[in-house]
Amino acid sequence: MRFLVDENVSHRICPALVAAGHEAVHVNEIGLDTMPSADLAALILAALSPELDEFLEAGAIATLTPDRVRVRPLPLRPVGTAST
Repeated sequence: MRFLVDENVSHRICPALVAAGHEAVHVNEIGLDTMPSADLAALILAALSPELDEFLEAGAIATLTPDRVRVRPLPLRPVGTAST
């Protein structure tokens, strides 16, 4: 199996995956997700909107890139389970 390990996961996991017979590369090794903090903050602030806030409050995840915002709902609770 091939893994692209996200920046939220330690790069130290890659050797263990490779040793187990998988392909694994960390995003920092290939130059992804290297946006400076100030640029990242500006991207997040530019994406904030009442509409995005509603999606996130309803249990979604947002992926931000300089040219788009992608929102996907997450199944936070099994279907038919009442919240308490």
